[in-house]
Amino acid sequence: MKYTSYTNFWLHDLELTSRITHEIARKFFETNNFQINIDEYIIIDTLLNNPDLLQMKLAKMILKGRAHTGRFLMSLEDKGFVERIPSKNGKRLVIRSKVTDEGKKIHSKITKNIQELAKECSESLPDEMLANLQKNLKQIRASLQEKFDVKFE
Repeated sequence: MKYTSYTNFWLHDLELTSRITHEIARKFFETNNFQINIDEYIIIDTLLNNPDLLQMKLAKMILKGRAHTGRFLMSLEDKGFVERIPSKNGKRLVIRSKVTDEGKKIHSKITKNIQELAKECSESLPDEMLANLQKNLKQIRASLQEKFDVKFE
């Protein structure tokens, strides 16, 4: 494909779409007055789907820097939604994060609301198209991250 300008490049369309979806999610969390923000919810959701993650691996999975992820974890711990537990990884002392019962409750409450948002966002789009889109986006993300050695530190 020939591109005459950045704004005519598929990467720009992807960027604009990402900005719109992020704004929808941000407003959704703001409007519903949840006790946590979208980034904190993503961390809880990721931890529930991948128990006992170390902070470095969690940061890599959510595409945030380790320090940034640590600040979110501290906030979640202060709110009682995550417990950080010292443990051993081989001979090294590490901190594992575990979602508390309160964290599971807030996650469940928000997830029910997000399911309604997902339904609303998807209602005019065929399921097959959305499944293909998600598959393609994962492939694009992995390809670009590898090719350009993108890291969030």
